[in-house]
Amino acid sequence: MLFDDMKRHSLPFIITGVYVLLCSSCQKDEDPDPREQFVASYSISDSWTLDGGGSGTEFYTINIAKSKDDLLKIIISNLGNTIAAYGEQMDVEAEYFGKTFNMESQTIKLGIYSVTVEGTGLVHGDSITVSYVIANHWQGKCKGIRQ
Repeated sequence: MLFDDMKRHSLPFIITGVYVLLCSSCQKDEDPDPREQFVASYSISDSWTLDGGGSGTEFYTINIAKSKDDLLKIIISNLGNTIAAYGEQMDVEAEYFGKTFNMESQTIKLGIYSVTVEGTGLVHGDSITVSYVIANHWQGKCKGIRQ
């Protein structure tokens, strides 16, 4: 009888112990970084219009990386092919929302120049679309494909 009482009272402790051991041995998978969907190099076709008149299409590459400073942001390098226009690559910070991203107005120093840029974009699978404005210079609409 005493033995039956001990079994009955210790059973919940044994079950709890086994549960704790099983749960502690399971390792949680880390959540994937949602910015990974943007990270890549993209071949771009950029149709632009100059503020003073004129337009054209240019082909170049942009790169998107994760911001090291902010988990909600990505960095878009060479938007507007600024290497050709200013001799320096412009790195634009953008905040992502699902598959879209928004480039709040930001002023970036490019050598002796300072430019203010803003815009929006969308990544869908291997395709990217970006609309941007470099204030007092030009507006662009890019389409591209992941390399």
